[in-house]
Amino acid sequence: MKYTKEKVDNIFLYDTKVENIFINEYMAGAKGEYVKVYLLGLMFAEAGTSVENHILANQLDIKEAEVEKAWKYWQDKGLVKYSNEEIRFASIREKIFGLE
Repeated sequence: MKYTKEKVDNIFLYDTKVENIFINEYMAGAKGEYVKVYLLGLMFAEAGTSVENHILANQLDIKEAEVEKAWKYWQDKGLVKYSNEEIRFASIREKIFGLE
């Protein structure tokens, strides 16, 4: 017997998994806008949805340049790989334990 589950198409009805290491080690030291960008981007990444920086900026009511600064900040921390075409989120656990 095959088991299946209906898939909901609305991204806003899902949960976004945030590693506790992010909360404990990275969130407190980051600007609030940068945390918002990270979390919103993570939500879209987990849903497999492509979103441009200007959409994130509009949704967060910040300037697009601030979104770009946030991605560069998280890249410097090693949590994302940022280019104009893609933002790839790293597994923080793998980063910390040298498994990447």
